[in-house]
Amino acid sequence: MQVKVTCPNCGKELKAPEELRGKRVACPSCNESFRVGGPAEPPPGLPGSGPLRGVPPPVNRPAQAAKFIADESVETRVRFGADGRLPELRFEARTAEPDPQQTQVRDSNPLLLVGVLCFSITLSLILLVFEPQEFRSSDAAKAEARHWIELKYIGVGPNLKPHEKRLREALQASYRGDRGAERRLYRDVLNMLHDESHQGAAGLTGPRAALDPPNDQHLEQQLATLLSGD
Repeated sequence: MQVKVTCPNCGKELKAPEELRGKRVACPSCNESFRVGGPAEPPPGLPGSGPLRGVPPPVNRPAQAAKFIADESVETRVRFGADGRLPELRFEARTAEPDPQQTQVRDSNPLLLVGVLCFSITLSLILLVFEPQEFRSSDAAKAEARHWIELKYIGVGPNLKPHEKRLREALQASYRGDRGAERRLYRDVLNMLHDESHQGAAGLTGPRAALDPPNDQHLEQQLATLLSGD
């Protein structure tokens, strides 16, 4: 089966086999190529019709670098090369010189830390081995002094000596929380001890000094503990 076609260039009617449909063929009259059974191509000279006749093809010229052109009156600190290009920037890595003061501080820090650590350990050992008397709890010392007074310096029965009565009243005041009355009574007993020391060899509680209580020296020590912090 043949297909009727018309040359879009010269208008001559032609016949082409069916198997050439969709393919490009050359007109035997004007030698113009066209597609069989395809859409009509635009006439020559219109956009999309290929290169214009009589117009020379473009010449491929080598690409040139763009040059920066400035007005002569413009002042600039940038110096261009002979080819008009900007100079290339070059980065140079520099190593900062160490600061002598910082180096000295950094070197001395380990020695300072070692010294502080040694001092702390030494102080801890001293506190563990030697327990000073002033580090003892004041409340615990006063509680122990009250215990000695109740145990050794207050008799049993109604016939108590004057200093024994005052010591008993002082303990009762401490039980009530009356610290003022307690200290006042302890000072009265302490004055009795001082007055009794001028009367003879015997003391207020018996011997003035002995290895074991009761004795005046031991009682005076307990009273001094209870009156401390006034």
